[in-house]
Amino acid sequence: MVFLANFLNGNKCYLCNLKSELLCDKCFSRLQKVESSERILGNTLNSLYKYNEYSSKILLMAKYPPYYFHILKLLIRKSQLPVFLKDSLFCPVPLSSLKMFERKFNQAELIANELVKYSPGVVFPTLKRIRDSKPLFELNRSARKSEIEGVFRMSLRGSLLPRKDIQNIVLVDDLVTTSETVKDCIRALKLGGFKNIEIFSLFRA
Repeated sequence: MVFLANFLNGNKCYLCNLKSELLCDKCFSRLQKVESSERILGNTLNSLYKYNEYSSKILLMAKYPPYYFHILKLLIRKSQLPVFLKDSLFCPVPLSSLKMFERKFNQAELIANELVKYSPGVVFPTLKRIRDSKPLFELNRSARKSEIEGVFRMSLRGSLLPRKDIQNIVLVDDLVTTSETVKDCIRALKLGGFKNIEIFSLFRA
């Protein structure tokens, strides 16, 4: 209830409880920036911050009431975003049907919608999940790869996109850990005819 009151009043930092916006400058400065990009299946991954005990608290609070996406919107606004190609198509990683039922929103899609405010482009549900998977954090690396393989396919709308007219497609997720989810999404996009693919995540393990 204290957190809810702070949120409604808009005058306390979630992490330190000092008078501020949702995340004060001091707490924001404690986030560890990712200094360089990474390559996944030959495609560039740009992430803003390292995923650790501190940033996991921020990501967790963004998934449940009363904060939801407000804290991540603030993070994006206060961060230096990578430069995307003009008129990029931002593709959020699809959420499982169970998680969508529980949360009522796809966090990756909300992040993508926020990104287009700062970079010319459009958010488009290019991919779909053809089956749900077990929570990957419960599995080891080998089991994660087996569990997620073949989960993603082109959506009906995505399959109708004119490939030559799209300069770049940006795959968007909140967190990349072992990258198995991202890899399966990339494979599905390449099978669908997309060649120039970037990946963006707020956090990277």
